[in-house]
Amino acid sequence: MDHAVKHWAEAASIEAAEKDPVREIESVAGLLEATSRLRDKEATQRHLQRLIDLVQTQNAPLDVAQTAIARATREWLSIEGVEMASELFAVLLILSAAESVGEDPHALVTAIARQAFVVFHLVRNEDRDLVDQLDKATRKRLKRRFGTSAAPLIEIMTAMRPAAEKKGKS
Repeated sequence: MDHAVKHWAEAASIEAAEKDPVREIESVAGLLEATSRLRDKEATQRHLQRLIDLVQTQNAPLDVAQTAIARATREWLSIEGVEMASELFAVLLILSAAESVGEDPHALVTAIARQAFVVFHLVRNEDRDLVDQLDKATRKRLKRRFGTSAAPLIEIMTAMRPAAEKKGKS
């Protein structure tokens, strides 16, 4: 796995130098997933921030970042890394909300719901207590960061969990 991290880091460096945000975000997404698998919290946070920066400042594809963040969330939860998983999940929801700023409210709800569903679907086979902890820690993190403004995110997240769990059983 260390070899994969070196490969992704080298690729991301080359793509940054070539000013190719599409390929760069793909490489940074690989770094995020690889460092999550290696349980390297500091590197995961660094690559998460780099993904956010690429989306916000380089107009890199948001869907690539969303997929990597959802997978990294699942990876951290699988080793009971609830705090890191909730940090990733909260960022994913916030990025999804930002995607729809200026659009109609339906687009906002859809963007957030889609990502909440994806995460809950990915973790549906994990220990139920861990998923409960992820849910609770993410709510707490969102409330701490946004106060009462977090209520719509939390409501959407709450609605998506049973739907994702039911979908996983069929």
